[in-house]
Amino acid sequence: MKRLNNLYYSKRIKELLAELQTAGTTLVVAPMGYGKTLAVQYFLQEQERCGKKVLRQSIYGAGAEAFWQGVCHSWQGTELGAALLQQSLPADANAKTLVLELFRQLLPQEPVYWFIDDLHLLESSEAIDFLFALSKAGFADLHLLLVSRGQIFDGSRLLELGRKVFCLDKHDLALQRDELAEYSSRCGLQLTAQQLDALHEACEGWFSVTYLNFLNYDRYQRFCLDTGSVYEMIANVLLRPLPSEQQRLLLLMGQPEEFTPEQVAYAYGTSCRESVSRLLECNAFIIRLANGRLRCHHMLKQATRHAFGLLSEAEQQRYFRSLGQWYAQQKEFEEALDWLYRGRDFDGLLVAVQQLRDWSMRPQHRQHL
Repeated sequence: MKRLNNLYYSKRIKELLAELQTAGTTLVVAPMGYGKTLAVQYFLQEQERCGKKVLRQSIYGAGAEAFWQGVCHSWQGTELGAALLQQSLPADANAKTLVLELFRQLLPQEPVYWFIDDLHLLESSEAIDFLFALSKAGFADLHLLLVSRGQIFDGSRLLELGRKVFCLDKHDLALQRDELAEYSSRCGLQLTAQQLDALHEACEGWFSVTYLNFLNYDRYQRFCLDTGSVYEMIANVLLRPLPSEQQRLLLLMGQPEEFTPEQVAYAYGTSCRESVSRLLECNAFIIRLANGRLRCHHMLKQATRHAFGLLSEAEQQRYFRSLGQWYAQQKEFEEALDWLYRGRDFDGLLVAVQQLRDWSMRPQHRQHL
C-alpha cells in the first residue's frame, strides 16, 4: 500500500533533535526543502506531549515592527507578554538591558521552547541583535529555536556564543543513502538498489525533491532526476495533473500566508469541500500549524503564486475581493484591508477601515487609504 505522504524521521535525525533539549539556542540553517520546519515541529510536538511549554512565531514581514508584534503575540497570556507590550524592539544598549531584565524577572519558572521560523525574511538588524543578546544571556529555562534559509549570526557572534548555541545545517538534515532506502520502503515503494543510488546521487538528500520524485514515480513509473528547476517539478507533479477545480483551489491556498479550508472554499465561491479535503490529504507540501490553520510550503507557495499571476487581472481581483471579505467576516480587519485593496473593493475597504479605527492602522494601511 502506498503511503507517500508519510513523514519520515530517521534514528540519526531523532538523536540530533534530542540535543535541542539541552541547548540554550539552536540555529537550523539550510536551503528551502530540507525539512527544517518539519523537523523542529516534530521535536516540539514531542516536548508538548511531555507537558513542556512551546511558543511558535513565524516571520511574514521584513520589518522590525512586525517582528516585535510577533514577539508580543508569542508571549501573550503571560506576565512577560504583558510587560513586552509596553516596550518596543530595543534599538540601543539601555533598551536592550531593560528588555533582558524583563525576561530575567518574568520568564515562567519552567522550560519554554520558543520557535521562530523563516528568519531569512527578516530585514531588521535590531531584531537579530535582540535575538543574539537573548542567546548570549543564556536563561536556563529558555530554549530558542531559530530557523532560516541563510546565516542568522555571523562567525564572530557564533564564537562568542560558544557552547550556548547548537547548529544544524543541510548536511545534518539531508537524507543519507540508507535513510532514503528506509524512507522509500515506508512509503510503500519497491525500488531497486540501482534506482536508489541514482535518486540519491541526483537529489543529494534534498527531502522535498525526493518526495516529488516519489510522487512522480508512483504516477509515471519514472523519476525526474534533473533537479535544476524545482518549481517546474512542482508544477508538473503537484499542479498540472489535477482536475481544473482542484488546480484553482490549490492556487488559492498559495495566496495567504496561512489559511483554513473554509476560507478557500469561500474564496472559490461554490461547494468544493470534497475537493479541498482531497487536496489536503494528498499533498505533504501543505502543513498543518499548531493554531489549527494551514500553510503551503514556500516552494509550493512560490509555484502557485506564479501560476496565479497568469490568470486574468479581473479573475485575480475577484479572488482577492473574496479573501478580503472572508477576513472582514472573521473580524480580522487589518488582514482584510490588504486583500480588499488588491481586489479594488473600495466600499468594503472603507467599511473595514471604519471597524478597525485609524488609530490602530499600520503606516502601509494609511497609505492605502
